[in-house]
Amino acid sequence: MTQTEQTIRPWYKSSILWPIPKDWGIVELWSLCKIVKSWWTPNSSNELFYNWNIPFLSINDMTNQWKYIYYTQNFISQEWLENSSSWIVPPNSLIYSMYASVWLVSINKIPLATSQAVLNLILKEEENIDYLYYYLIFIKQFTKKFIVTWTQWNLNAQIVKTFKVVLPETSEQQVIANILKIVDNAIGIVESIIKNLENRNKWLQQALLTGKIRLKWFEKTKLQFLPIKSFSKEISEKNRNNEDLIVLSCTKYDWLVPSLEYFWRKIYSDDLTTYKIVHKNCFAYATNHIEEWSIWYQSKYEKTLISPMYTVFKTNETMDDEYLFKLLKTHYYIHEYQKRMEWSIDRRGWLRWDEFSKIKVPVPSLDEQRAIANIFNKTIEEVNLYKQKLEKLQLVKKWLMQQLLTGKVRVNVK
Repeated sequence: MTQTEQTIRPWYKSSILWPIPKDWGIVELWSLCKIVKSWWTPNSSNELFYNWNIPFLSINDMTNQWKYIYYTQNFISQEWLENSSSWIVPPNSLIYSMYASVWLVSINKIPLATSQAVLNLILKEEENIDYLYYYLIFIKQFTKKFIVTWTQWNLNAQIVKTFKVVLPETSEQQVIANILKIVDNAIGIVESIIKNLENRNKWLQQALLTGKIRLKWFEKTKLQFLPIKSFSKEISEKNRNNEDLIVLSCTKYDWLVPSLEYFWRKIYSDDLTTYKIVHKNCFAYATNHIEEWSIWYQSKYEKTLISPMYTVFKTNETMDDEYLFKLLKTHYYIHEYQKRMEWSIDRRGWLRWDEFSKIKVPVPSLDEQRAIANIFNKTIEEVNLYKQKLEKLQLVKKWLMQQLLTGKVRVNVK
């Protein structure tokens, strides 16, 4: 937001950032701190300096724990600490990442040492800490111009020290921070629910799709373990008539997708006569990297094309395709693909149909297959509903930060 983008309202004043309430001020970040410091990382090849008892912060710790740092993955020795210019960062300090993964902000709840990848801010007044935490996250959009790009994105410590901070009175800072913490807590609860549901779904996959647990109303029915070739056949139909069909790519996470839409450019051959036709309700997998989850089911288009590097197959009436698809995407079968791949001199792996089709899978009755697939559809739908809630909460937080941290919306401090 710039001052030319809105008329300055009564009780507001112009500033170098945006119009702010007349009773707010602007200071540089360093002026709110007793100490602002960063230092060099010890040499990781020196075993005397690592795996000891002093917590040593990494960027991974910040990305894994986000706001509050309660533990670290790495530790250093007292010897290193005593023979360096570094010191222990006291609890309740702000830690701001400057190298590679820039703009991460955390508050340490334990004493720890850090590397040169972060800047440590020990505040004069700890009651400012939550407000400043949210403010530093918010101003990311305004600090991109300070990024220095070499092999990675970097920020300079001197620049971070001079970040402009918009400051209301302490009491208003605390109310703003408390509102944002309430939203953060809600986000944390939903994220925890999603994680638990996804763990439950993994367990259900392992139990139901491998036949370790049977659905109660099917316990007395027969469960067979059959090779894929017993209910499927390879389809190797070439586009010999050079039909003008959509070309699909088999991706790791995004299903079978139109290649032009996914890559935003043409990456496939001009000659499509060697490409394979994938009819509706067929499976396709990347013959040379199926172990990277690249196996999908085509149920959208009546007829499409895919690279000749892919293997296409179709099941018969004894198999429910939804059930089989979920089964073939489990960790157990990804491991099976890895075991059966042929490796060439250039370390490229291949899993051709002859070997793939020998893989045995649990085949219950068609009704049980459909029941299992329906259970997983409902569990996935449940996770997606919570993910939608999470997206809405994140949008609420973004809106609140935009309104509260700029002073566009004032809070009642009484």
